Amino acid sequence: MSRVSNYTLLRDGIAAAKAGNKALTRQLLQQLTEIDPGNEQAWLWLAGVAETPQDALMCLRRVLEINPGNDRARQGMKEVRLQAAAAEVRSGHPAKALPLLLEVTELEPDNEEAWLLMAQVAESPQGRLACLQRVLDINPGNDQARAALRNARIQAAFAEAKAGSTETARAKLKEIVEIDPRNVQALAWLAELADSPEDALAYWQRVLDINPQHEQAREGVRLCQAEIEAHRPAWQCPLCLAGDEAPQARCRHCGAYLTLEDVHSLLLNPEVRPEPMHAAIERYENVLQRKTDFDTYFYLGLAYLNLKDVDAAVPPLQAACRLRPDDTKLRARVEDLARLKVAVEDAIEGSDRRSASRRPCVLVIDDSPTICKLVAMTLERHGYRVVAAANGLEAADTILRGMPQLILLDILLPGSDGFEICRHIRANRETADIPIVMLTCLDGFADRMRARLLGANAYITKPFNPEDLVQTVRSLCSPTEG
Repeated sequence: MSRVSNYTLLRDGIAAAKAGNKALTRQLLQQLTEIDPGNEQAWLWLAGVAETPQDALMCLRRVLEINPGNDRARQGMKEVRLQAAAAEVRSGHPAKALPLLLEVTELEPDNEEAWLLMAQVAESPQGRLACLQRVLDINPGNDQARAALRNARIQAAFAEAKAGSTETARAKLKEIVEIDPRNVQALAWLAELADSPEDALAYWQRVLDINPQHEQAREGVRLCQAEIEAHRPAWQCPLCLAGDEAPQARCRHCGAYLTLEDVHSLLLNPEVRPEPMHAAIERYENVLQRKTDFDTYFYLGLAYLNLKDVDAAVPPLQAACRLRPDDTKLRARVEDLARLKVAVEDAIEGSDRRSASRRPCVLVIDDSPTICKLVAMTLERHGYRVVAAANGLEAADTILRGMPQLILLDILLPGSDGFEICRHIRANRETADIPIVMLTCLDGFADRMRARLLGANAYITKPFNPEDLVQTVRSLCSPTEG
């Protein structure tokens, strides 16, 4: 066909497009591209009248093959590429959507909509988590991503459990329950993955507190109680749960005193094992979320007391006294303990309270009161002063009032997450040199790498080993400083 005919087809096709007749435009211009495959204008106009984003994308790619410098085609590609990916997602073709979305995110790393779509086509729960977290990094106020992230965390934990990664699954599920204490699915999985029937029973009972009609939880409680009863020893230490043939005033397994008969010996006891005491504190504080009785308060206070933490021990012991108002002997001992608190602390710590202000200050940013208490008990015995903050706002206020010498930072926090807080600390000239240790349940390689890239000095996973925590903190901030 002659050059005049090509010009006529192009002219008539453009006229049809301007008149709104897309069908005629496609017919004329497709005829032209068959005759003249290198006609840049024909392909560009065809992209504008394409029936689907995928067709438009194909036409624009053809334009750029003919002329890589065509700015209109390049600009159009930005919009059409994302539209084509969204169409593939809606059509149930994730494999076709993925390469398109990878192109978008490579060219536009902060494209919020593209990362949301990437989360939908991710091949694993971990991949979906990473994409949703990227959305929240771009826009922390994205409610859709926040809700999807909660579901993705559950799916990731379930995937770990099904794959046999029990410890990782437990850590992820505990993070979920910290954020959402009424998440029945997460609690039920924690019960299934529990190390002991006692732990499983506690989780099943929490499920029943939320939903008394939960049949699986009812059966779980029955089976756990039967197993516990079948293996129950003649006597069991209320703190470390070790069994023995007869009740003891001092457990020979954990070394803890179990009465208040000799408070001074208890407070000066060098043989108590701290790990079972920390576990007892966590166990009894969990029980207090469901019920408040004498034994729970009394043994919670006793666990703190065996750790020489008189400040933390007195309130639960006083609560135990209120539940037994006629026990004058117990009340007198607790009142003596409260009055002697300062003197006892001086004897244990070897210095008066005023020296605490000269100790290196460690700021713990974690929304779990239990974790904050455990960190404080661990570090304060080694010459540190510990201050807690539940979120970034509280942490900022603490930093402004007095610079800490080291920061322990959780990742999953309400509001700004730990990564964002770390970024802000490093960006501020006055706080940039403060050592930061990530203390979190997240144990993925990507999380560790991201923490390092943002400037974290070390990374510790929960549940933490007290000796590892002290060693890491000491390597970055000597207790002889300040």
